Amino acid sequence: MTLAFVAAGCGSTEKDTGAGLPPGFPQEPMTAQPSEDRSVEESLTQFVRESRVVDGRRVVELELENRSGVPVAFAWSVEWMDRGGERVLDLEAAWTPLHLRAGERAPLELTAPAASAESWRLVAVTLTKEG
Repeated sequence: MTLAFVAAGCGSTEKDTGAGLPPGFPQEPMTAQPSEDRSVEESLTQFVRESRVVDGRRVVELELENRSGVPVAFAWSVEWMDRGGERVLDLEAAWTPLHLRAGERAPLELTAPAASAESWRLVAVTLTKEG
C-alpha cells in the first residue's frame, strides 16, 4: 500500500508537526519539490481521523504512520482535485519535512485551498542530507 491516496471531499494548508529532523536535513517547509524519489510512500500509512467543511473548505485531520522497521526522513505535500479530477491551484502549497522513527505516528491537518477542492492526495518524497 502506498501513501498516495484520494478521498472524496477533503481540505490544503499543512500544519507543522514539529518533526525535529536530524542535523543536515532541511528543517523548514520548501516551495520546490526536494526530490523525485517517492519510494518512502511504501513505508507510510494514513489514518483519516476527521473530515469536515469549515468556512466552505474541506479540512482533514489524519495521522501518518511509519510502518517500516527503520526511521524515515521525507517531505510531504498535498495535491487537491475538483469534482472532475482537475488539480486545484494552491498558491500556499509547500513541501513539509518530517522524520518518523519506526512505528511512530504524526498528526497532520490539511485544509483545501478552495471550496472547489473535493479530493486530495498526500505525496511524500525521500529527503537526503543537505550539502
